Amino acid sequence: MQSDISHLQLNTLLCEIGAMKKTCAWHPERGKKNIAGDFYTIEDGCLACMLPEGEAPTLLNDDEDEYETFFVRQPQTPEEIEQACCAIEVCCTEALRYGGKDREIIKRLGNNPAYCDYNLEGRLNSIRATLYGKWYHRWVKYIAFKVVNTIT
Repeated sequence: MQSDISHLQLNTLLCEIGAMKKTCAWHPERGKKNIAGDFYTIEDGCLACMLPEGEAPTLLNDDEDEYETFFVRQPQTPEEIEQACCAIEVCCTEALRYGGKDREIIKRLGNNPAYCDYNLEGRLNSIRATLYGKWYHRWVKYIAFKVVNTIT
């Protein structure tokens, strides 16, 4: 059985994550074009509807050739955080997420596991239902998500 994440990639990832201070959850489908930070988009989850970009035009950008939306800048002000939250809520595919632990932002997003990697209690939400791919690929990604976020 072949998975999206090889053992070597997982070991490398664990070493990298162990070496840095954890500020947000690691997600196996986090888009590579996202700027580092709590708000992110999922790889290949976008339909290019342009609704999120309309809510947060200074934070999000899209790649029209690949139908991808991604965060080019993390929100800094309360107004920008509100724009990012609105963008998450209008996304028709739930491809935008919040990986941080700020209780006010999680509350603002309704403590919804479809939007937040953590819940109000500070525990990691299950992401099994939000993963793409064949069942065994989803399980490998889910296990990697739990392991990486538990040890860091």
